[in-house]
Amino acid sequence: AEESPEVEDAPLKDLEQPRGPVVVWCNPNAAYYETMAYESHWLDFYLNQGCSIFVFNYSGFGRSQGHPSPGRLSADGDAVVDFLRRRG
Repeated sequence: AEESPEVEDAPLKDLEQPRGPVVVWCNPNAAYYETMAYESHWLDFYLNQGCSIFVFNYSGFGRSQGHPSPGRLSADGDAVVDFLRRRG
């Protein structure tokens, strides 16, 4: 049985109401959102376009709990979108 996803509200810069469109950053294979400190030009690109960015770790990566699996990755993405929709 798959674990239920938990979305931790851990801001990188701030979690104010989003300005403009929100880009959900799905990390590349076996990466985690902390790598954005080394690849910040991608963040700057979207921020300069007036977008907000939501980055997250899949289950089992970074400080996230759980274990990665194809189903888990999909559920994590769904949980992030649901979280953002609830925030408005």
